[in-house]
Amino acid sequence: KLDQESTLTLNDALAACGMTDAFGDQADFSAITGSKNNLYISSVLQKTYIEVSEKGTKAAAATEIGIETMAMPVEADPVVADRPYVYMIVDLEHSVPLFVGRVVNIPAQ
Repeated sequence: KLDQESTLTLNDALAACGMTDAFGDQADFSAITGSKNNLYISSVLQKTYIEVSEKGTKAAAATEIGIETMAMPVEADPVVADRPYVYMIVDLEHSVPLFVGRVVNIPAQ
C-alpha cells in the first residue's frame, strides 16, 4: 500500500531550464491578453497525489500558475498619519464606496 502527496514550487526548476523571461520585468503575455499589461508569473506550484492499494491505483496532478501585475515605480513624499483619519475603498466606475474605515488610536512613534 502507498498513499502519498506532494506540493512543489517549480519556479527555480523552470528558470534552470531556460524559462526566465516569464518571471520578471521582461515577461510579455500580450498574445494571451491582447494588450501589453505588464503581467508576469509569480509562482508555479504542482501538487501530486498517488494511492496504490489492493483495489488498484489512483493518481492525480494539478499545476497552479500565479500571475501578477508589475507596478510602475512611484516617487512620492511620505505620508505621516499622526492623527485620526478615515479611509475608503471606492468603485470609481460607479462612485460607490465599497469599504469605509477609520483609525482613531495612533501609536506613538
